[in-house]
Order: sequence, then structure tokens, then C-alpha cells
Amino acid sequence: MKRASSILLTVALVIPALFVCTEAYAADKAVSYRGNTYNVANVTKTSSRVDGEAKDGQIAGLRSTSKQQFEKYIEQYEEIIVTTVILFDDDQMVYQTARVKKYNDLQKQIKKLDSAMTEIAKFMGRKKGGLLKLK
Repeated sequence: MKRASSILLTVALVIPALFVCTEAYAADKAVSYRGNTYNVANVTKTSSRVDGEAKDGQIAGLRSTSKQQFEKYIEQYEEIIVTTVILFDDDQMVYQTARVKKYNDLQKQIKKLDSAMTEIAKFMGRKKGGLLKLK
């Protein structure tokens, strides 16, 4: 009888312990890039932007610029400073800035930005918090 009661007591203590979740999820999320850290725990909208600045200071959005349009800009200004930006709600992170003379170089910058945005989307979709270090 004593043995049965000790087995029953052991089972009563062990079974509930099996259902306790031992993995804790933190709500803190941050993105780190080039020495800057951005708290994204409460971010509701993540987007990106591709800006081009000419020598005269004129700024244009280049995300959907065609090759012909871009070549006209280059004819007029010789080169354009292209800045790719990641937006976390109202906070912005400059991702990359470069002087661009060829449409192909613009496309490489956009492709790199899109890759970073994919990484961020996957990170934001995870339940766990943590730090995403962008390259």
C-alpha cells in the first residue's frame, strides 16, 4: 500500500511538470546595423525607400524608375547619390549610400535592400525576441 501511494504521489508531481513550458519568449526585438541599434519591439509597419540625389540637390524616388528614366538622369547629372532606407514606423535607418552611374548598380542596391527587408520580415514574424544583425 505504501508503495502504491508513493508511486501515485510521484505520478501526481511529475505529470503536471511535463506540461510546463520551459521556453520563455521575450518581447524585446532589435535590429543592429553598422553600430546602430533600433528597437523594433513595438513596430507595426516596416517599409523601405530608395532615394536618388543629384548634384543640384534634387531628390527623386528611384524604387520603380525604369532603365530609360535612370539613363536620362545620368545624362543630365553624370552620377546620382543613391540612398536606400529602411523605415520602422516613423524611425528610419539608412541602409546604404553610394554614388551610382549605371542602372545595373542601382539594381544591385535595390536587390540588397530587398534581401535585408526579407530578413527583417522573417525576424519580426518570430515569437522570440532577440537581436537581428544586418550585413
